[in-house]
Formats: sequence, structure tokens, C-alpha cells
Amino acid sequence: MKRSLKKILILSVVMILSINYSLCMAAEHKIESKVNTYATAYSGLQYAYSVGSLWKTPHHYNDDFRPNVYNAANKYSQISGISSYYNTEADYTYMRGNNPKGQRRIGSYLFFINGHANPASILSASSDTTQNRTGITVGYDSTVMEDGEFTVAGLQSTNMSGTRLISFVGCSTGAWPSDEFPVNLPTRAVQQGANAALGFREPIESRVGDGPNWLNAFNQALVNGYGIDGANTYACTQYPNTGMSRCSMAEGNIYSTVVPVTRSTSMLQENIENEYKMFTVPKQNINIVIDEKNSDNEKALSECEDKYKEIIEIIRAQDNDFNIDEYKVSSNCVNKENGVSHIYFTKYISDNIRTNKVYLIKTNKNIVNDIIIAGIKKENIKEERKLDRAFIEEKISKFNNEKIETVNNKLECNNVKSIRLLETTENLFEFNDNIEDIEEYYYYDYNTGKLKYIMEYSEKFELSTTDRTQIEIDIE
Repeated sequence: MKRSLKKILILSVVMILSINYSLCMAAEHKIESKVNTYATAYSGLQYAYSVGSLWKTPHHYNDDFRPNVYNAANKYSQISGISSYYNTEADYTYMRGNNPKGQRRIGSYLFFINGHANPASILSASSDTTQNRTGITVGYDSTVMEDGEFTVAGLQSTNMSGTRLISFVGCSTGAWPSDEFPVNLPTRAVQQGANAALGFREPIESRVGDGPNWLNAFNQALVNGYGIDGANTYACTQYPNTGMSRCSMAEGNIYSTVVPVTRSTSMLQENIENEYKMFTVPKQNINIVIDEKNSDNEKALSECEDKYKEIIEIIRAQDNDFNIDEYKVSSNCVNKENGVSHIYFTKYISDNIRTNKVYLIKTNKNIVNDIIIAGIKKENIKEERKLDRAFIEEKISKFNNEKIETVNNKLECNNVKSIRLLETTENLFEFNDNIEDIEEYYYYDYNTGKLKYIMEYSEKFELSTTDRTQIEIDIE
């Protein structure tokens, strides 16, 4: 009788484990691509995983990261020798589980996760349950209680030596060290053996605007054989105005590729030159150090003329229309160890209309080596001279007459209950305590000829994570 009872108990445990494993794996999907970018396979089969969800917690309800997950998985499936999977319903069993090679999934050759985040954690929650509130943390496997229970996979519990690139696509995942967060996710992943890791120094809008386009450009460049740093430059050149560009960072071997064929730097430059205008940089070294101590949030370029004097002289010599008073500057350290930074000179119309004409200045070893007119394609540069500024300003003036009602209606349509535009000029916004900052501006795109009103805002949520998002209104 005791033996029979023991067998029944063992069978019950096995069945429960099997059911849990089946449920976990049922949410995983493999991408079969008809496109194989390379005929050369790896020495052994490699695995790529992409994770993110349609959020179902009360604070983040219906925040949808799935399109970015599908796109990443599709891109990785194009690499011969890599089996690409995605999961939009991952639970903690899945996050802590292994791939067929016996590696942890989060320690696979490629791993992409898109979710709400802070420097120490990136999260996913496909249902408001303990099992599906999950993610990755800089520490060990653990259960964390704050606005609900999250059971997370720990980087310190994971051997990352089999990882070529892990992408932490979430707000402030690559923030500079602080008392609250002494180490960030990309840094910890590299410490645990990952070849390279991608993150973002500040809150980002990965789900809206050009955020998804930036990620597509980055992943496609990886598939095409460009190094991690080259893929980042390519995405930032195409979409310099998105927050993804202004704060992207990478740790580890940022010049390595994720495919078995390496494209040269000159080929990346040629690819960019086909679409965007590149300036000739003189051979003398222009040394500029950008790090956490001296990076610039957007300010008038005229206020920083001495700091960027040599760059301004190069641009003036090759662009007769360049007027320092029309530009604002911001900068970002992509990788401190290699002195890789991006500096952005962004053109404004009448000081309050941001445009997509942006000078992207790239440093390597803290030396300026590229100056690119990013955003506005080479074929559309002529549109800059044709623009009727008075007509644009008239459109904005008409929009401002109905701005409060129009913006509040848009916020309501987007189910944004935390912000309202007010009629008084002393307090422009009414918002709840979770809102960290609000920025509004007008934006003109020379490629499309479209004028927009854009409001961006950051909001705090579970586990001290942040969400950065925006609303856009076309101005006809």
C-alpha cells in the first residue's frame, strides 16, 4: 500500500511538472524564415530568444511590447545557424529555464527583452499573477515585493559566457552608477561573461514614435553583419530625434558582430553615405570627452560654442547655411571604455520647432571621426531652403487656439488619465505624483513635410520602474 501511494505521489509530481513545462513551452514560438542572410553556419546551432508582453498589471494595463518582440525574433531568424524563438507570455519558470544546449535562456547567444525597467531590473507581465510577473535582475534569482510580487531571473545566477549580445530595451537599463543603483543590467551581464550588452541611460519610448523603427534598424544592421557599435550608429543616423538615439549605450566588445561574417567599417560608412550626407573630417585630432560628468542635455549650441569650436568650424566650412543660433546640442556617451560618444546638433525653427535635420558627431577613443547630417536624407536637404517658415508658424498659431481641447481629447482617447493640460499659463499641466517629467514641442520632418505637436512624459510604476511614452498630433 505504501509503495503504491509512493508511486502515485511520484506520478502526480511528474504530471504537474510536465503540465507546467508544457504550459510554459506552449507560449514559446519558433520563427521559420525563408530568408537566410548567410550560407555559413556556426560551428554549432545557436539560439536567440525575444521576450516581452502585453502588460496586464493595473498600473501598466495594455502597454504592448509584443510588436518589438515579433520584429526582433524575425530579424534574428534570418541568420543562418540560429534558431529564433519568441515568447509574449513568459513566466518565471521560462525565464529561469534552459535552452536545448543546456544554457539558461537569458544566457543564450542572442537575447532580446523589451519591458518596463530601471537600472537593476527589466520586467514582463502578461497577466497579473505571481507566475507571470517576471523579468531579469542584476542580482540573484529572487522574489521581490513592491506593488505586487515579481519573481525574476538573476544575472548573478547565470553563466553568460555563451551570450554574444543581450539587449535590455527598457527605461534607464544602462544608467550611470548611483547610490541607489551601483551597477546596471548591461554592466552586470558583461561581468557574468556576456560578450556585449545593449542598454539605455535614460527613460525611452520604445513602443511609440520612432522607437520601434530604431530597434528594427539596429537589429537589421546586426543581421547585415555590422558590429554592435556600427548598428547603433546606423539606427541613430536614421532616427536621431528619438530618445533611443539620445541615450543608447553598450558594454563589452562593442565592435564584435553577431553573424559569422564581418562587414568592414568602410562598408558601414558607404551604406550611410548612400542615404545621408557625410562631412570630411580633417586629419588633425579633435579631442572631446563625453561621460557622465560632462554630457549635455539639450541646450542652445551658442552657449557651448567654445566646447565645440573645432566641430563648428568644420561644419561652417562645408555648409554655408549653417547658423549656430538655429541649433541646440545634446550628447551621450555610448561606451566610456572606448571613448565612443554621439553629439547631436539639432536644428530648430524659431527656437520652438524641432526638426529632423541633425548633425550627428561620433567620437571613437574620444576623437571625432564622423560628422553626418542625420535624420534628413541627402535627397531632401534641398527642402530645408524651400521651407516657408511663416506658413509653418501660422499653422502653429491656429493650432494653439484650440490646443487645450485638442490635446486633452487626445490624452483621453489614449486613456491617459494622469495628465491634463490647463488653461492657466502659471501651471501648464495637471498631473499625478507618478509623473516624473513632461516635455512638449513642435516637430517638423523635412523628409515628409509633416508638422506635429508632441508631448513626451515619464511615469513611475512597479519596482521603481519607469515608462516613457508620448502622444502625437498632426497639424494640418
